[in-house]
Amino acid sequence: MSKFVALLAALIVVAVAVVLVIGQGAVSGMKTSQTVDQEGRGAAVAMAKRRLPEFLEAFAKHGSTGKFAVCAKVTKPEGVENVWIRLGRYENGQFHGRLDVDPMELKGVKKGDEMSVDQASVVDWMYDIGGGPEGGFTLKIPSS
Repeated sequence: MSKFVALLAALIVVAVAVVLVIGQGAVSGMKTSQTVDQEGRGAAVAMAKRRLPEFLEAFAKHGSTGKFAVCAKVTKPEGVENVWIRLGRYENGQFHGRLDVDPMELKGVKKGDEMSVDQASVVDWMYDIGGGPEGGFTLKIPSS
């Protein structure tokens, strides 16, 4: 009986671990679904683009001490995907950093890989310089 209880306890621990890992992956790799309110998404992207100078100013002042990321539309032969990139630097209209999550559509790149994107491809941004996160406009859109 004690072997059965030990086995059952081990299975429960594994099941909980799997649920936690899958749950974290679902949150980390969140993609905008087809059912998202497109009008709301368009407004969120427009807000992010309009307020991009605020992001650039904060990055210029606090880029070495804060947490900064951009979400950019990346087009490759295998598809189009919006990906989050943790920033390292910004030069000549280009954001340079590392992929924050594994892409779902884009092949040949994974979380942690270096990537550069043009400022014009940015659809959202976020930063935290100690006072809580700013930006993340597209993440606040409710699903339909």
